[in-house]
Amino acid sequence: MNQLLVLIIGLLLGGTVVWFLTRRRTTGQLHKSQVSSDKLQEFNAERQKERETNKQKILNLLEEKKRIANNDVQALLSISDATATRYLDELEKDGQIKQVGQSGHYVYYEKAG
Repeated sequence: MNQLLVLIIGLLLGGTVVWFLTRRRTTGQLHKSQVSSDKLQEFNAERQKERETNKQKILNLLEEKKRIANNDVQALLSISDATATRYLDELEKDGQIKQVGQSGHYVYYEKAG
């Protein structure tokens, strides 16, 4: 009978300790995920700011040269062909530039309007 009582008390105490430890760990994880979310938002905001700065540099280059190609954007920003294409596509979609030509070396971009 004594052994059964000791076993029940031990299980209750052990269960309580485990419950507190898992509760504390879960609360800490929620806080960490909030911090991660804040850092991710900050990173995305910085990235968006950099993208807008780069697009403005492209528009400034167009003011100087009147015509630019994908290669000009690559050299200006030290970026890949695909990234330059994305910037030019975004500017074209926004109506700030227009593409002249369909494909290859004959494609260039001018200010719209």
